[in-house]
Amino acid sequence: MTMPAYNSFQLYKGDTLQFTMTLNSGVDPYNIPTTASFSGAVKEKNASSVTTNFDSSVVSAASGQVLFTLSSDASSLLDATKNWIYDIQIKTADQTVTTLLAGNIFVTDQVTP
Repeated sequence: MTMPAYNSFQLYKGDTLQFTMTLNSGVDPYNIPTTASFSGAVKEKNASSVTTNFDSSVVSAASGQVLFTLSSDASSLLDATKNWIYDIQIKTADQTVTTLLAGNIFVTDQVTP
């Protein structure tokens, strides 16, 4: 079994978090099938429900590139005093779900109102 990659993010509450993930299969880029879908969610550690979700869009299927965005409205929901975790998943046509990336999101309150 392959474990997901781990990456933490630091985020100012109310800012947009955006990153591009490049998938590969060994050495070559992973050609993303048109039937694949991506999702990402954020929740408080040890909570049972999701607080907010990432938006995703395929930038280049042939190059295996997917853009993930946590909007400023979504990050405004994250309390800086709490511990936040996230994960990013792909679902293929046969309904196989694989977690690709997981980690913490460390939130800092805005300084500028």
